[in-house]
Amino acid sequence: MAILAEAKLSQAENELPVERSQVNLVGILASAFLVAYIFLGYYLIFIRQAYTTDSLARLTSAWLVFQGAEMKLTTIGFVWPPIPTLVLLPLAAFQSLVFSFMAPVIVSALCMVLSMILIGHLASACGLNRTWQVLVVLLFAVNPLIILFAVNGMSEALLVVFSLAALFWLVRFHQTNQNTYMMFSGLFFGLLPLIRYESIILSFAGCALVLAVSWENSAEMPLNKFRQFMEGRLLAFSSLVIYPIFLWMLANALIMGNPIYFLTDVESASSVLHIELGAANVQTDTLSVFRLLFGSWTVMFPLGVLGTLLLVMIGIRKKSWFLTGFGLLPLIIPVTQFLLVMRESSVPRFRYLMLAMPLGLAVMLVAIKYLQPRLRRVRWGEPGLLGFILILFMLSNFLTYQTLVTYPLPDQEQKSWYGLAGGGEYKVRSVIEAFQLGRQLETIIPPGERVLVGLEDGFAVVLGARDPGLFMDHTDPDFQAAVRNPPAYVDFLLIPKNDYKQALNILNRVHPYLHERGAPWVELVDVLPKTENQWKLYRVIRSTSPASLIQ
Repeated sequence: MAILAEAKLSQAENELPVERSQVNLVGILASAFLVAYIFLGYYLIFIRQAYTTDSLARLTSAWLVFQGAEMKLTTIGFVWPPIPTLVLLPLAAFQSLVFSFMAPVIVSALCMVLSMILIGHLASACGLNRTWQVLVVLLFAVNPLIILFAVNGMSEALLVVFSLAALFWLVRFHQTNQNTYMMFSGLFFGLLPLIRYESIILSFAGCALVLAVSWENSAEMPLNKFRQFMEGRLLAFSSLVIYPIFLWMLANALIMGNPIYFLTDVESASSVLHIELGAANVQTDTLSVFRLLFGSWTVMFPLGVLGTLLLVMIGIRKKSWFLTGFGLLPLIIPVTQFLLVMRESSVPRFRYLMLAMPLGLAVMLVAIKYLQPRLRRVRWGEPGLLGFILILFMLSNFLTYQTLVTYPLPDQEQKSWYGLAGGGEYKVRSVIEAFQLGRQLETIIPPGERVLVGLEDGFAVVLGARDPGLFMDHTDPDFQAAVRNPPAYVDFLLIPKNDYKQALNILNRVHPYLHERGAPWVELVDVLPKTENQWKLYRVIRSTSPASLIQ
């Protein structure tokens, strides 16, 4: 009877309700930050003109779903994960949000605000009172990485909110053992790979943690019932994890003819990696990569590292596979990136580590839940711990800023931060020049004539012109044929220099010497200004022959 009473008491401690008053306070705070994030995004885009190529490329793809040569969903492409572009579709239907470039900002701001609410729910589920909840959410909202990706429109904001949703429902499943929570968690874990492909490692980790919870709740079951119980939960959870990526592979197979087209195509991340590694001058020896990734992970958010250590020790002490595994979740981020870089399948960008911050905070909140009962027996024990956590949180936010601005491989995230706070070069000159080039083309190209352009570098040109009918792009069913034989399809051809990422432009891949040497079937139209990407406009000598120039 004593054991049964203790078990019921433990279950009651786990089933902590999320109070309405707490949620309302966090909701008010989140609403205020939504306004602030959108205002900062407006400042970043309109005042500072600090665009990111990631957000503009997705915005163009979403816009061309409606405005391309044919209205079709496949315009989003089959190389990069689909969810970051799909969520832009409702906003891309409004021209004002497209040409103001605010659509990605609105999406990222909403995602980070939802992340704040999820942190509030998780803090409540872990036993923090109203005041501590609001303080934790506030410090989360002002973390430099959260501010940065809330206002620059990049897809990291989606990754944060989906990851936190998966973890929140997983924690609630552990606390209550209710299958509904497990299914919600499985749904969000399953969608993570369609935001960033390597997140499938987190999805598999989620499966392992569900098995750990099920194991802990089936100790006294007969063997046959235990097998059925574990099999049922594993099938239910794993089907939700696998199904989204299965659908994506099916779409690739039916439309592109290859179920793993998104991994093997010439434009995929693995295919362009050698170009990015060369341009970034990355040292790929084991020690250098290890020091870069694990050193940055340790320094960027020490609160998360402490949470990992505490929860792993708590899990070992309680002999809980779930708590031990949950504590190790933030470590998956640098480990995954380390393995990918060692296999020359990724570039160690700082933004690829940013998920360790929200994961580390979630782990610390769960650790606090299990430390509170012991500390309540000590005078000032619980307030002392929480005060220490808040001070460490503020220090961690400062170290996040330091790591962001000193990381040795600067990229779009650093430019966005400099656009917000100053201190370095923040404008992507090639993008601004491409916008201006698009506006000029409206006055250069005669009515009824079309320009062939590859969207790998030309998305800003298309957005700048604001007239997709001026271009033949990948939305046209004859695009591939036009690339191989431009004289049969188009009047002009716009091409950048053939180096670094511009080498990935489909025109440079098919006609690698056209930019520098020209060709018998084109004439240079020398009316464009000098640009960073050295754009050239060629008039095509038209032909009615359907024969390809490429044999």
